[in-house]
Amino acid sequence: MRRPLRGEARSPSDWLGVLLSTPATEYSQFAAALAFLGHLPPAEVAARLEKQVQHLQEQISNARSAD
Repeated sequence: MRRPLRGEARSPSDWLGVLLSTPATEYSQFAAALAFLGHLPPAEVAARLEKQVQHLQEQISNARSAD
C-alpha cells in the first residue's frame, strides 16, 4: 500500500480514511484500519469502503482484461 503523503493525512481520521479507501498490498494494514472504524462517522466509513470496493473492482477488471 502506498503511504499517505504529508498533505493527505493530517489527522488520525485522515490516515484511517486513506487506509479504508485504498487497497493495501498487506492485509494487516486494512485489518488495522477496520479495528479503528469506530473513530469515524458511519457515513464516512461507508463512503471509504465503497471507494475500496471500486478500486478492487478496477483491479479485477484490469487483471481479467490482461489475460
